[in-house]
Amino acid sequence: MEALLKQQMVLYIFIIAGVVLGRWRKDMAQKSGLLSFLIANLLLPCKQFLSFSRNFTVDYLKNNYVTVFIAIGILILLVISGDLIGKLLTKDKYQRKVYKYSIAVANYAYFGYVLVENVLGEAAMNDMMVFCIPIAIYCYTFGVGLLMDKKPSLKSILNPTTIAIVLGITCGLTGFSLPDVVTTVASNAGAAVGPVSMLLVGLVLSGFTLKQLIPSWGSWGFCVFRLLVIPAAVFGICKGLSLFMTLPASVYPSAVIMASMPCGLNPVIYPKLIGKDCSLGAKLIPMTAILSIFTIPLWMKIMGLM
Repeated sequence: MEALLKQQMVLYIFIIAGVVLGRWRKDMAQKSGLLSFLIANLLLPCKQFLSFSRNFTVDYLKNNYVTVFIAIGILILLVISGDLIGKLLTKDKYQRKVYKYSIAVANYAYFGYVLVENVLGEAAMNDMMVFCIPIAIYCYTFGVGLLMDKKPSLKSILNPTTIAIVLGITCGLTGFSLPDVVTTVASNAGAAVGPVSMLLVGLVLSGFTLKQLIPSWGSWGFCVFRLLVIPAAVFGICKGLSLFMTLPASVYPSAVIMASMPCGLNPVIYPKLIGKDCSLGAKLIPMTAILSIFTIPLWMKIMGLM
């Protein structure tokens, strides 16, 4: 418990630092797109590539291939649930898309990977990365299409994140060893994901007034569903499946931790790019981040990880 709370506090302190810097220099919030670009196109791909190349071996695939199929099934259920919840919470068509995206895709990468790696270790992070492969593909295709009000394309699928995953899996399965200088660069870049992404969260939030961040009743209802109902449902699905089949040991923690993460930045970043109102996403980020201080330890305790 102490290690988890310490890591949560470290990440949230970086968020607060980002808010302070953004308030201090008003122009910094407007330049947060540079950090987003670096994370999405360099830092996170390096982290994913390195983890897959080190851990995604033939033996690992033999023991965990079922994980991907379970992840696809859970993703489909989350997308359907997000569509229904969005219609219940608002009549605004674009806000429904934001809710739908935020139900299906939480902050599994910038926040989740860093938290799991520092609390449970690199192997656990790799398990979570494997589980999140279908979610990552959905996020950067159909998910971004929702937030950008457009259909997904081949270009959106072939992005640095998916390319890094494929290259990492290829190196892992073939046993291909990269030069030390390459792995050192990838390791240093990957280590920056946590601090830089949390600073980005703070910078983005600093661009909104307190009035814009005041939650509505619909937002509170969403938070309960996002942080309690979804993880409980995912946990129940895994338990139910275990009655009929033998699940890889990594499925439970990966699935439930992914489902218990707070909301990510995309519902703010992408609406901004097309001139849409991003205040809903801005409300959901701090609300779910604060509440997850209590809910993440709860779910890890339930799974016996603490």
